[in-house]
Amino acid sequence: MEAKNTVGTLIKVLAIITYCCGAFLFFVGAYNDAIGDGVIALIAGFLSGTMLLGFSEIIRLLHGIKQKIH
Repeated sequence: MEAKNTVGTLIKVLAIITYCCGAFLFFVGAYNDAIGDGVIALIAGFLSGTMLLGFSEIIRLLHGIKQKIH
């Protein structure tokens, strides 16, 4: 019987939201002729989302190890 990992799932959802917000801010910047600001927002959203996604994967793997031990 495997328990659900809500923290890992929540961080994964936050990563997806971060990706979407970065893309949205890129399009807002492009629409307002501020391409530089949009590109910075896109890169920041990508890096932040990737870090969050990595943390969620680490938590998921650690949870799986704990389940195998107990």
